[in-house]
Amino acid sequence: MSLNQDNTSLLKNSSAKPAVRPLAASVIMLLLPLVMAPVLLGSDSLFYYRWGAGLLLLAVLTLPISKRLAPGLPGNGWLLGKALGLMLVSLSVWTLSYVRLLPFSTASIWLVLAALAAAFWYRPVRDKLKGRTGSGTPALTASELQVNPSGPDLPALIGAEAGFLILLLIWTFARGLRPEIDGLEKFMDYGFMLTIDRTGFFPAADMWFAGSPINYYYFGQYVFTLLSRFSAVPLAAGYNLAIATVFAFTGTLSFAVLRLLGSFAANRTRYSSGLKMMGAVLGSGLMTIGGNSHSFFYADFAPGKGILRLLQRAGLNVGRITGFFFSDSTRFIGHNPDIEDKTIHEFPYYSFLVADLHAHMINLIFVLLFIALLLLLVKKVLNQPEENLPGISPSAEASGLPREPVLQQLLREPAAWLLTLCMAVFMMCNFWDFIIYLVVLIMVLTAAGIYRFKEAGGWESIPLFFIQFLSFLIPFMVISTPTLKLFVLVLGAIVSVLIHRLVRAPLTLAGSAAALVFAAAHAVSLPFNLFFDPISMSMALTDRRSAIFQLIILWGAPFLVGLIFLTAVILFARRKGKETEANRGKRFSLTRMVLLNEPADIIVLLLWLAGIGLILAPEILYVVDIYGGAYKRANTMFKFTYQAFVLLSLSWGWIAWRLLDKGAPKPVNTVFGGKELAADSEGAGVRKPRPKFERNTLALIAGAVVTLLAVLPFWYPLSATRHWLDNWSISNYRGLDGTVQLASKNSAQIPDMAGEEAGGELYHDYMAIQWFNETIEDQPVILEAYGDSYTDYNRISAYTGLPTVLGWQTHEWLWRTSASTPDAYGQVVAPRQQDVRTMYESTDPVLTNQLLDEYGVEYIIVGTLERLQFENINEGLLQSLGDIVFSSGDLYVIHRIPGYSPNH
Repeated sequence: MSLNQDNTSLLKNSSAKPAVRPLAASVIMLLLPLVMAPVLLGSDSLFYYRWGAGLLLLAVLTLPISKRLAPGLPGNGWLLGKALGLMLVSLSVWTLSYVRLLPFSTASIWLVLAALAAAFWYRPVRDKLKGRTGSGTPALTASELQVNPSGPDLPALIGAEAGFLILLLIWTFARGLRPEIDGLEKFMDYGFMLTIDRTGFFPAADMWFAGSPINYYYFGQYVFTLLSRFSAVPLAAGYNLAIATVFAFTGTLSFAVLRLLGSFAANRTRYSSGLKMMGAVLGSGLMTIGGNSHSFFYADFAPGKGILRLLQRAGLNVGRITGFFFSDSTRFIGHNPDIEDKTIHEFPYYSFLVADLHAHMINLIFVLLFIALLLLLVKKVLNQPEENLPGISPSAEASGLPREPVLQQLLREPAAWLLTLCMAVFMMCNFWDFIIYLVVLIMVLTAAGIYRFKEAGGWESIPLFFIQFLSFLIPFMVISTPTLKLFVLVLGAIVSVLIHRLVRAPLTLAGSAAALVFAAAHAVSLPFNLFFDPISMSMALTDRRSAIFQLIILWGAPFLVGLIFLTAVILFARRKGKETEANRGKRFSLTRMVLLNEPADIIVLLLWLAGIGLILAPEILYVVDIYGGAYKRANTMFKFTYQAFVLLSLSWGWIAWRLLDKGAPKPVNTVFGGKELAADSEGAGVRKPRPKFERNTLALIAGAVVTLLAVLPFWYPLSATRHWLDNWSISNYRGLDGTVQLASKNSAQIPDMAGEEAGGELYHDYMAIQWFNETIEDQPVILEAYGDSYTDYNRISAYTGLPTVLGWQTHEWLWRTSASTPDAYGQVVAPRQQDVRTMYESTDPVLTNQLLDEYGVEYIIVGTLERLQFENINEGLLQSLGDIVFSSGDLYVIHRIPGYSPNH
């Protein structure tokens, strides 16, 4: 028996033993959050249990899929399955409601869940009962179904679920310290959830633009409205549980992605397993609670403040270096020092702190799922047999299977189609991510093609790739009709596939795959797009540039980390090329550098390059929207650098492991003492010489530097958390209901009364909201004062989901700006402003009734904010139009029947 055979035998024997200790440890981990929930959350623990059980059921639903997608991943893709289940159930109900086959209801959710469970579990259960499969392949075993307690992967599965529940509990408690659904864009996000909850068939009504559907990407808020209804959790608590859920998914899915990357590389040394875990934890920590490096220099008592003082002495204007507040790290370029170039550069942990349930944060779940599915797809492609011909996989001579193109192999993989569903979700949740990750898809598939074809292809593939790219870019930019656009995109995808059949090269493979994904994603999102008027945007070159020192302060650390790794990759390829006889004397090239390194290293390097590209892109161009002047590139930098942070954080964790692993001691040439190990047929009786090891000191130093640099981004949570969440103690826990704080709020729009303490100005508004939510069903139109974004105006519509004539005017200006209404403010917003003012101030009952009928207004709110907005409010006329059905203090609600006349 050889040494390799002996090791394989030992591995098989060890894996057959029940993992009692790991299983017990995993169970204890699982029980920990379940036991601690009542201690930390009190009566809210019931919401936590219901919510967690709902997500657990979704993971069980997709277990047969996740098991087959990621059989080598610890936990067999359990965490991926949890996100996958959430996406598939949500997307199914969403589509069926859009095509008006099923209403959005609890019964519909359960019906879809049952149908998907039957589809996913039918074959595994049938095969298990029969003990065979129709195709002749081995049946799915009990351990594969994760129902056998002694199954070898059960501890990892339970541990994965425990990790998710622990993170969910931590941030649920954090939200309970500051639960109010108030400030920034929470009114909008919560209003979306409430109007969705009142919706029968989609599209959902815009609560701030009566008579029209939401013209924004609201799939993310819909997902958590569905989960709240499915878990029987009130939306007032579900909002905060949604924030905690994204936090938990971000932590666990980023960990799963890095573990998946680790499965690409062989476990060559006794150090690899622990280092892989360290890298996954580091990358997950950076993604979830890390920040940029700003706080390391600018926070109070920050270690880097001395560097800023040195720069000041050298004459560089570094801005204000005292009085740090946690939001400063997201408003640095253009804000400090103050210049006419205001930008935004947020990251996930800041989003978790401020708790806006906004598209860019919610989509983190599906972005990480997309990356995992892309890695699974690439792994399947790389594991295919070597080609005899470029682009063709060889036949298995014994089986007589026909050879098939690599593209066809891709299309046969479930991961490819699930990845396409993710792209469709991006289009409806956060469109910026659709464009960003289409580019990432092309980059990664090109690298995978180089490994499959063993070459980069000729120069002729470059113009052909651009033809493929233009085949979907031009229709997307030019055609506005969704059905016609889809038809042309399908034709373009066919052309792209034909181009790849003519010239089989990595670039044309990536181009054809991107064209297919682009068309398929548009097909899946067609029901949404039929009711959506795309927000008008174009690209322009920017005349603003960030100061170099500010770019270094924010992103210098991850840039240096990637630069170190790029150097290591080049040096490793050169060394391996010299050591490999087949490569000696060949000219070093980019293609050879790729082929001589492990695929996972190249993929991570591409993710890093994509991240750096997203940081540099706003220095060259920006997306033109309604924001101009000093803020014209703010939104572009915001959306680009948010995803740059994701890509750079994942890369950082992997790079730390790989460099430390390369620096770990390894056997010299896999021999002991310079001689091959001899063994008899029994594999025993031979004295084994002591192995000799060598250490790559340079790689070890580089790995240590990369790991220590993580101190810079990890300084942010140390500085920022206390600014917003104050004291982490059970005594400060205020509950998950995010609406009750409105009753005691000190409204910035209402002047404090002389001699009275500030606060409670919106108490009567809160009581009216309670009355509406308890009394009014469906979605009758209400009339309340419009106002500026981020103010307390439109509090009734935001907290009830009932549509008002006009809400936050700047938001509607943005949402309604399209090719058909390029001047949305002048064409849409301003006329409604005037109509609302007329309805409140007019002395002409005929005109007032005419406008009220035009918008279908049934309830008129008169309160302090209305009196402040409309100084000439005609309360006498308004009261004559109907009955006062609710009053609290000086606020009252008039119920008006359309067509009602005071002379009636």
